[in-house]
Amino acid sequence: MVRSAIEARDLTKIFYSKERKGLFRRNIRRKIIAVNHINLSVFRGEIFGLLGPNGAGKTTTIKMLSTLLLPDEGEAWVNGYSIIREPNKVRENIGVSLYSDRGFYWKLTGRENLRFFAYLFLDPMSARKVRELILDLKKEGKTILLTTHNMEEADALCDRLAIINKGKIIALGTPSELKLMIKKRSDSYRGYKC
Repeated sequence: MVRSAIEARDLTKIFYSKERKGLFRRNIRRKIIAVNHINLSVFRGEIFGLLGPNGAGKTTTIKMLSTLLLPDEGEAWVNGYSIIREPNKVRENIGVSLYSDRGFYWKLTGRENLRFFAYLFLDPMSARKVRELILDLKKEGKTILLTTHNMEEADALCDRLAIINKGKIIALGTPSELKLMIKKRSDSYRGYKC
């Protein structure tokens, strides 16, 4: 029996953007490494969190694991199925809910947009219900890969989490282990004077 629900080895995704530079506006191609050789294992039945700021690589990682994007390097398996060689089998074994990238609805006024998003983000009852649903799914034995910016949410829900920044995993462990690691680092800096 496979112990990990998700395995990623050296998972990498690179994007290229065109920028116009200079007096004659020539195009310059800029290389952006969105996910940089990520290695991780998500165990069956756990809630695993990817925690990091916008642009850290969380959504790109999820898109590769759910076969929406092909990796440029590396490989990953979901329930033992290769995301590259068996994408249909992977899709049969997962459910994905991606947050909309849209941050503004053009048919609404500015004030209506503010109200709409305020209601979405300032509704504690709905947020609590979503957290309860996630915990219920875990009780059913489901594996959940959660992305968030919110450390409190990650602490409350996740068995383990990876902190990702600039496409790299910079820390991995239980919420308690990561808090202890941060405390030790901050304690060691207190003795230094700038």
